[in-house]
Amino acid sequence: MHFIAYLFVWLFIHFFALLPMRVAYWFADFLFLLLYYFPGYRKKIVFNNLESSFPSKTAAERKTIARKFYRNLADQIIESIKSYTMSHEELKKRVYMTNHSVYQPYLAKNRDMIIVAGHYGSWELCAVSMCLQIPFTVVGVYMPIGNRLIEKLIKRKRSRSGMWLEPAKTISNNIDKIPFKPNAVVLVSDQSPANPKSGYWMPFLHRDTQITFGAERLARRSGRPVLFVEVDQLKRGYYSVTLHVIENYPVDAPKYSITEKHVRLLEKIILKKPELWLWSHQRWKHKRPVD
Repeated sequence: MHFIAYLFVWLFIHFFALLPMRVAYWFADFLFLLLYYFPGYRKKIVFNNLESSFPSKTAAERKTIARKFYRNLADQIIESIKSYTMSHEELKKRVYMTNHSVYQPYLAKNRDMIIVAGHYGSWELCAVSMCLQIPFTVVGVYMPIGNRLIEKLIKRKRSRSGMWLEPAKTISNNIDKIPFKPNAVVLVSDQSPANPKSGYWMPFLHRDTQITFGAERLARRSGRPVLFVEVDQLKRGYYSVTLHVIENYPVDAPKYSITEKHVRLLEKIILKKPELWLWSHQRWKHKRPVD
């Protein structure tokens, strides 16, 4: 059964590799109809999240955001698949990095970095493209999947642009063993904590939210500077990425200040273009314990 699923995914990836981007977007338009209308994907979660996060907006305004979100989600799925086979030249053309100067001081001192990202914009496409645009080995931290054949396939496709992949459960122990320097460990840090007893509670999008602080914990342990990557959509299929320094010396920073800073930056860009964030995930499944 695992091999059949692997074969299907392999054929799917290589079928889209043959298509020009404009044709691939026809499939994205069709996928949008499936995600939003027939039968719909997690619509109750999406609309509940939007209602709680934007209480001052009307139902019509939230519906407009939802429709744009589903269109972006469909595009992002197709762009992620295409990124696995896209040429390096095409990858660099579709993602523009605005401020290479930010990482230069770390490069000069051969300092490794931690880059915090969110499920915002076409994060898979942007991550693969960044590998080709910064003089650091990008280390992607990922959650393993049940089908090892599919996992190996996806790892192979991601790593073709130079990305080093490390499972989330081992990154803490292995961060100092990464055999490439300088390197930049990239963490997607807007999920709900797996353990409801862990995490840091703070306001986020008008809700009391439990925040993962794995990035901060890893930074304090390793002493690496922490940066946040802001993604913006320039037009369909084209993005910009901008790096923001969160903390240069995490060991000396007040506890939770790193988490507070990168969450506030993420919130700021979500409020600017909410349709680019992943509203379909269960971000608020935990409730703060009552003392």
